[in-house]
Amino acid sequence: MVSKEENSIYNQIVASNTCFDPHTFRLKLLRAIAVLHLPFFIVKNNEFRDLMLYASLNLYENNTLPKSGNTIKVLLL
Repeated sequence: MVSKEENSIYNQIVASNTCFDPHTFRLKLLRAIAVLHLPFFIVKNNEFRDLMLYASLNLYENNTLPKSGNTIKVLLL
């Protein structure tokens, strides 16, 4: 079951009619990794990558999703 908060966020995204922005995606990814204390190497994990790429074909097209933990480290510095 989808929570009211999740539904609200989804509705905001749909209503915004904004195009995918690689820079914004990376900022949100870095924030999620930092706030959730996820290991940097999560971006190498096949299941994580599969989920991200399934969620947005834009990630395929412009190589926005980092491929290594070292890239995360560099982006956070």
